[in-house]
Amino acid sequence: MVSVVLRRKTYFCAFAILAILATVMVWSSIAEAQQFQRSQTPIYGRYPGGHTGLRGGATPNEEGLGYFLFNRFHSDSSLKGANGQTLANLQGGSYTLTNGIEYISKYEVLGMKYAFFAAVPMIHGALNREDGTNSQFQSSGLGLSDIIVVPLMLMGKSKHFDYQIGVGNFFPTGSYTAGATLNRGYGYWEIFYSVGGVYYPSGDRKGFGISAVTRVEQNFKQPGTNIQPGDSLTVDFGIDHPIAFGANHKYIFDVGLTGYWQNQFTRESGANAALDTTPYRMLALGPEIDWILPSYESKFVIRPQWEFAARNAAQGATFWLGFIHMFGNIF
Repeated sequence: MVSVVLRRKTYFCAFAILAILATVMVWSSIAEAQQFQRSQTPIYGRYPGGHTGLRGGATPNEEGLGYFLFNRFHSDSSLKGANGQTLANLQGGSYTLTNGIEYISKYEVLGMKYAFFAAVPMIHGALNREDGTNSQFQSSGLGLSDIIVVPLMLMGKSKHFDYQIGVGNFFPTGSYTAGATLNRGYGYWEIFYSVGGVYYPSGDRKGFGISAVTRVEQNFKQPGTNIQPGDSLTVDFGIDHPIAFGANHKYIFDVGLTGYWQNQFTRESGANAALDTTPYRMLALGPEIDWILPSYESKFVIRPQWEFAARNAAQGATFWLGFIHMFGNIF
């Protein structure tokens, strides 16, 4: 009889412990879900549209190492709905400082030169979803964001064309916590694929150039939110004509019009997906002036771009200020 009572007590204690554990797990999951606020719009593409600008798909004349530094100032003026209607007026913004290298080797694959690319972005502010823009400026100092590495890039050229293809990764190196107010990264992995080129109508690379670079972003699940970001496509484009000054063309100004088109082509999904998962869209246009110093193998870039026709995304403006040094013939 005593053994039966002890056995019943043992079963009861075990059942009580399991019930307590289940209750704790349920309440912790509810608390986590309540802590994370769903965004009005989907997670925006990680690749910053407009980055390449004039002759973004060009193949350098010589092999060697190149270094670049870009300052990117972005402001959000309004949040647009799926039909382009204004949902809210915004005053958000961000600043990103990106250092990177590009190496073009003498080795060829399929008749194209093998190249390597890597960039380290530092962001001032935060990347959030709670305000519906995924971007909020805070006085927080510069912090490491998500590093990009392109281990495979092939570049070629013909009389009228430069062309390139590549595949790379965004690494989740920026600080990220689901629901946090100061995220420097997105927390998930991404593979992206690119193809681009420049067309020279006259065959003279010191004449008119029409360029385009297309990138497809394949995103993986974001930890802590159960969100599967949608995949997106970005096309950077530009048209330009260099203007030479001074003896022996000591100074060259490359002047033209740049822009980009960005569009999500798969919907965001998951328990904490955006309130409206309609694929977003964005277009932008603006002038660009590049001051090229061939004798110094360097180039300075000024590129403002204004966004318009946004759908289910924050709309604003971007100002790029860049410096490029090629350690070889830059033009």
